[in-house]
Amino acid sequence: MNSLPLLSISIPTYNRARCLERLLTILHEQLGNDPRVELIVSDNASTDGTRGVVEDFLSRGMELRYVRNEANVGGDENIRRCYAMAQGKYTWVFGDDDVLAPGALHKMLSILETSDYDLLYLAAYNFPGQGPQFLPKRRLRPDVFNVTASAVRLIDLVDTHSDFMFISSVIINRSRANSVVPPDLTGY
Repeated sequence: MNSLPLLSISIPTYNRARCLERLLTILHEQLGNDPRVELIVSDNASTDGTRGVVEDFLSRGMELRYVRNEANVGGDENIRRCYAMAQGKYTWVFGDDDVLAPGALHKMLSILETSDYDLLYLAAYNFPGQGPQFLPKRRLRPDVFNVTASAVRLIDLVDTHSDFMFISSVIINRSRANSVVPPDLTGY
């Protein structure tokens, strides 16, 4: 890529090859190799078939960066590394066992292209099974917030939205976040 991507989707994973395969299938269907999106898989030294799943998608032409930690560094550190590796204007650290509703990625990219946000909060839903029957009623837009000017506003959002800290629910504008919180999050 000549320029930075609009969105980095960075997936921390550990020993959940089947979940990762489901997610990569969904991303491949919705994304193709859209140049606006950088896709990263950070494997926390899995001992299952995770590497094989990723290699299968690479062999089918899916563009993604696969990074395998030499040793398991723990979940929090793997998530921090996902954020640190991302190069996009926006970063979405997305759980390996989470899924996207049909058309969701296209809608998110359209929204991200329309304005400059600090972060986007997406409602998370639990689902009992597989297939389109689990999907909730569609919302027209995610909640978008500009919060870096007010730490009180951010604290209010965390208190108001119980899954605000659920990683797959938040897309972060990297440069704005880094201007408020140091990019090295190891102290948190």
